[in-house]
Amino acid sequence: MLAADQQVFETRLSVIHEERAIAKSNGLVRIYRAVKHPILHRVTGEVIGLIGVSTDITDIVELREQLYQLANTDSLTQLCNRRKLWADFRAAFARAKRLRQPLSCISIDIDNFKLINDQFGHDKGDEVLCFLAKLFQSVISDHHFCGRVGGEEFIIVLENTHVETAFHLAEQIRQRFAEHPFFEQNEHIYLCAGVSSLHHGDHDIADIYRR
Repeated sequence: MLAADQQVFETRLSVIHEERAIAKSNGLVRIYRAVKHPILHRVTGEVIGLIGVSTDITDIVELREQLYQLANTDSLTQLCNRRKLWADFRAAFARAKRLRQPLSCISIDIDNFKLINDQFGHDKGDEVLCFLAKLFQSVISDHHFCGRVGGEEFIIVLENTHVETAFHLAEQIRQRFAEHPFFEQNEHIYLCAGVSSLHHGDHDIADIYRR
């Protein structure tokens, strides 16, 4: 018996939940909104059965997920956008304070980025930003996250990470970025990186970010 069915029998109340099933026709997963009502015995009031209606809501769920992605993702780099980044940063800050764990932050921007756009065009500038985003994703672990603050500025948030480890990671990113051949000419691009960490008296993420 499904858990939702069991709940109907135990509580004698209607249950609404989502179910997933694999379609026999193409093997794809479909999502259904299932509404299940108890059938009660006229005399004893005991549940003697249930009646359910399932509606395929796969398209609605997929659209909802797409809208979530659009609302929280930077369209160029596919990293967290500013709004999502600050929300996740605040949540990480609260966890670190509650669990008394270290929290570090790396703030990164690209030196003279405007000159890259002016001299080589915005397509080249976009290429540089996308490379940097992929570089972040290749070096940070699952419990870390990063996002684009705006323009050429990015932030990496490192949960349960001491500042010494954050410095090492920032240097690794800086070196790998500097070594990448963006141009055929002997041109180089460099990063600026600042590292800070949670202090005992910090009250908000701004205390870390501005340090």
